[in-house]
Amino acid sequence: MAMTSYDLFVSHGEVRKGELAPETVARQVVEAAKAARGDERVSKVELEKERSDPYDVDAVLVQLGDPSAPAEKSVAARLRRSTGPVAVGFESGTPAQIAALVELCGTLGLETWAVWLDERERPRATRVLEKREGTRSLREELDHYGKLPKGRSLLLVGESGTGKSHRARALNERWNPRHRDRFGEVNCAAFPENLLESELFGYKRGPFSGATNDKPGLIKECDRGTLFLDEIGEMPMPLQGKLLDVLQLDDEFRCHFRPVGASKRETAEVRFVFATHRDLHARMREGAFREDLLARISTHVVSLPPFREARHRILAAYLRYLHSIRSAFGNASFHFERSAWLELAELAFAQDAAWSWNHRDVQQSAERLAFDAWAAQKYAPEASGRVMLKSRELATERERLRRSWDERGSTATNDDEWAPVRDALAAGAWSELSLLQRWEARYLWEALQAAAGNRAEAWRKLEERGVFPRGRTTNASDAFAKRWRAFAWR
Repeated sequence: MAMTSYDLFVSHGEVRKGELAPETVARQVVEAAKAARGDERVSKVELEKERSDPYDVDAVLVQLGDPSAPAEKSVAARLRRSTGPVAVGFESGTPAQIAALVELCGTLGLETWAVWLDERERPRATRVLEKREGTRSLREELDHYGKLPKGRSLLLVGESGTGKSHRARALNERWNPRHRDRFGEVNCAAFPENLLESELFGYKRGPFSGATNDKPGLIKECDRGTLFLDEIGEMPMPLQGKLLDVLQLDDEFRCHFRPVGASKRETAEVRFVFATHRDLHARMREGAFREDLLARISTHVVSLPPFREARHRILAAYLRYLHSIRSAFGNASFHFERSAWLELAELAFAQDAAWSWNHRDVQQSAERLAFDAWAAQKYAPEASGRVMLKSRELATERERLRRSWDERGSTATNDDEWAPVRDALAAGAWSELSLLQRWEARYLWEALQAAAGNRAEAWRKLEERGVFPRGRTTNASDAFAKRWRAFAWR
């Protein structure tokens, strides 16, 4: 039986320390939960000790109560100092509290175990997050890039459904708190070249059929606001050159552009957020994306991980979507039965759960769950305004999701073509790489395999393909090794 070093701080002052099996940890959580079921506030963790306490904390067992209480604020402080596993009790506390705690553990990169009772009242302990390097939380990330100086743009890279549009809107609110409504977005893949140009720059009366009046473009409409250009990698080449010209700002951080059919340029003070799910460096090598434009927009790059690499965010995402659709159900308030909540947690952290559509998977799933629960209550909430999500709705939805993933031919651990590279890296290293870094690691790994382990030959292959520029060094093996050492290989 696997043993892990734990310090357990439980609700009634009892402290245990030493080598404990996960099942023993689970039992301690369950006992504390049972004792506190009548009053959630009783189940707070005893974490009021100072930094100088005699206990060398390897892990913290957390039982949540009121998150606004002083003891709960100390939970976050203790977690930030913790270096070992964290056991999260799912038997007490609200779903919102548990989801927030799991998200915090994931942000801090802590090894995290979920513990609860199964259907036979037996304790279970399941590792839901592996230890890795910490990352910025969504709030920290937005606060960080929300302080970008005027005139600076941002590039968001990540798979479809990872929340790029949501991030762009949130950044606009931080950049332009007085002009939150001055936000525009356009999908560059949704318009042919001439229509996209008119959409961005606007047009004057008469340059083409149907232009009976002047029409401002999105750039002008977003003056003192933010313009979000999604799927920038699909923008036609001729229009890329015009966009590059727009991004040349004057001393007052204003861009200059010419509407279609206009003889004079107009100005606007606009921040640009670009997004793509494509590898722009690969598009550049294919001749489909301008190198000078890529250099212009890639100063500040944010890589958004897919849910299968950030499972700690799934539970909180479900709660947000269920709250956002309340108005469609007569402002009903959706609540999970404890058993249903545990089933959802199991699905969120299951390694064979693909979540290949990321936020869209969760959004669709949350809406189906809400409608099924609404229908089960005869299309009306309880007298208190609540709609309960029960195990039968979760069981049905779990089957729907798995069937959908199978039909898409999705993979639970990344596309097959990436699997060898991901597996060659050290545990947890893959999730820390940006999309551009992943492509570089893949080129290095594939070249080394093709050269049968000969580093000099691998580097020459990469130079021939134009992956890396030809340098002055005559030692190809050293040049390869320098790039290779930038990644954490097994």
